[in-house]
Formats: sequence, C-alpha cells, structure tokens
Amino acid sequence: MMAQRPARNRDSLLDTERLITWAWHGLDELTIRRELLNELNLFPVPDGDTGANIGAFWAGFACDLLDTAESLGELVAIAAQRNFRVPGNSATITYAWLQGLAERLPEATADQLSLVEALGRAAERARAAVLEPREGTMLTVFDATAVAAARAPASDPTALAQVVTTEISLALSRHPVPIADGLELGNFSPTIDAGALAAQTLLTSLCTVVAPEATIEEPLTSLDAAPHLVPHQRAADQRHEVRARLTGDPDDLRLLRSELSTAGDSLVIDGPDRDRAWQIHLHADRPDLINELCRRYGTLLTFDAQPVHTLRTTSTGSAPERRVLIAGEGDLTNELRACPTEAHVLVLDSSITGDSLRERVNAVRRERPDLIIPVVRVHDLDRLPQARALAEGTDRLGKCVVAIRALA
Repeated sequence: MMAQRPARNRDSLLDTERLITWAWHGLDELTIRRELLNELNLFPVPDGDTGANIGAFWAGFACDLLDTAESLGELVAIAAQRNFRVPGNSATITYAWLQGLAERLPEATADQLSLVEALGRAAERARAAVLEPREGTMLTVFDATAVAAARAPASDPTALAQVVTTEISLALSRHPVPIADGLELGNFSPTIDAGALAAQTLLTSLCTVVAPEATIEEPLTSLDAAPHLVPHQRAADQRHEVRARLTGDPDDLRLLRSELSTAGDSLVIDGPDRDRAWQIHLHADRPDLINELCRRYGTLLTFDAQPVHTLRTTSTGSAPERRVLIAGEGDLTNELRACPTEAHVLVLDSSITGDSLRERVNAVRRERPDLIIPVVRVHDLDRLPQARALAEGTDRLGKCVVAIRALA
C-alpha cells in the first residue's frame, strides 16, 4: 500500500518536504555554477576551489536531510554538523549560517514569521563566526536576506521572495568585490565574489521553493572572460588550511580566539553545536602551533591541516556519471567503492533497511568524499521501476531526487 503524506499547512513556508526540495534544488544550481564559482574564487585565497568546496558541503547536507529527525531545526543542525569537515571558508561560514537557522526553526513547520526570525538569527551567527568580516561576501548576502525578509509584507510569500532577491542584488552592488592581497587580475574586473554568488544562489533557490509563482531574476551563470591570475606571492607549501573541532569553557575559547587571530588569517569560529563543540577554520603557516593552542584551551576532538594550493585548478567540465543502485541487490558497499570519480550514485531503498543501510553508505562517503550518494526511499514496491527510470533519465540530480520522493 502506498504511504500517504500528511496534508500541508497552507500557512507553512518551510516543512521537511520543502526543506529537502530547497536543498536539492540548491545543489542543482550550485552544480551549474561550480566552475564559475571556482573562477571567481579571488578572496581570501585564490585557490580556485569555492565551487568544489561549497558544492561538496551542500551535497552532503542535502543527502543527510533525507534522514529523519525529531524537529525541523534538529534536522538542519544534524545534517550540517555531519559535514563540518568539508574545507573552505565558504563552506564553514555556510555551516555557521545553517546552525543559526536551526536555532530558530520550529519543530514541524515554519510560517513566514518563524522563517524571518530564523533568517535573522542565521545572519547573526554567520557574521559572529568570522573574525574579520568583509562586505561584498556571503555575509552581505545573509544580512540582506534577513533585513529584507523582516520588512516584507506579512503572509505574502511571493512578495517575500521578490523583496529578498532584489535586496541581495542591491546590497552586493553597494560594495566592491573583495580581492586577495597581492593578486593581479589584468583586465578582468569581477562583478561578484564567489562566496557571495554561492549564498545568493542558495537563497534564490529557497525563494523559488517557498514562492514558486514569484518572478525572480536568476543569479549569474557565466563570465564573458575568465580571470588571468598571477599565483599568490606566498609559497603554497607554507600555508595550510586548518580545521579543528573542540570542546571547552566559553571563557577559555574566547582566549583561544584571540590567540588564533595572530597565528593565522581567514579565521572562522562557530559554536557551540548540539554536542557543545566548536568548529575552527583558519589559514596558518604553523599548523603544529594551532594544534598546541587548541589543546591548551580545550579538548581537541578532531584536527586536520592541508596545504593551501594557490594555483588555479583545472577541470574537464564534464558532467559526473550517474549510477543507480538498489539496496538489497548485490554487494552495495563494493559497488559504491567501484564507482568512478565524482559520480552521482542514487541508492533506491525499497526495503526500509534503516540504520544499517545508512551506516554502510556513510562509511563509503567517508572513504570517497568525491561521491554524492543520496538514499531515496521508495515505499511502494510497485513504483520501483518508475523510480529507476526517473533516476536514470532525469538530467539534474536534485530534480531527480525530488521527483522520486514525490512517488511515495
């Protein structure tokens, strides 16, 4: 028998289904702009990976939203927390923004007033996490969204969407695009920061989902000319991107923040999360010193340091391969491990295998972070062939996931 979805509250702008739809719609839009975001990655380090990093973070977030949770806010918080290891300034700040959003989302559904409050708290938390906030970045987008949403007409999702997307564009036009110190661009003049475009893309997707009838201008999708960049002056092997997670007394962590501010740059500290842990991101010459400071002021849970690559990376630009696997058919773990680089692998689960399946998929995701592996439940066995056909024939991954979920 086919499962019945609960009736939607007509005053609700965001519930679990719309949250998941937003996440996957946003992933489609980020994927379209992946190479553009890499090209526009001019601040704080021009390493050409903003599209890759924010895409990996958001893909993991979208996949983890497919799990159940007790409340809407808890679902957002858990899905974001599971992906905190993804590198990059933009991913870390987006993580902080989502944690702020989760703080104010109600248990089941969010009406316009609740969503406005959540957007305001999200902007506050994202800005508070950044030691040296710069305008023209994703922080400007988050702030503009909060301000515009608060002044939009009540109980009018269409007006809300139009006011928010218009204000984002106006806010970005008021500030110059930030550029890394010492970076020479030749004749190239960027019109938007990579992180700002990523945030604008995600917020535009949210507006599209909560107000599908609204007329909204799409964010930038291409450049007339790519920037010709001179590599950063500092040697690549001297700089490391450091990510750490630790617990500790709030007063001690404030002292740690002060010490880290002089030990590196691009510092982002967010917390506490649901486990009372804090996330730290910065670029530093001495990761060993950062490790020592973290241990001095708290209990270090995880620590990772990777060299910052300051030369532009190149990509083939080819679309990732799409594979469809059925849970319970064959050796799922080995089939996932055998997938090619950057594959999109849909796992259709008709057996409701629950935690066991999730643990197997997550184990592979830890081994193969290049894979995007959504697990989509198909409760009606008779719909499995239709779900497989959608998975193999729909062009965009997010659109595919949403379409299959709609079969239930």
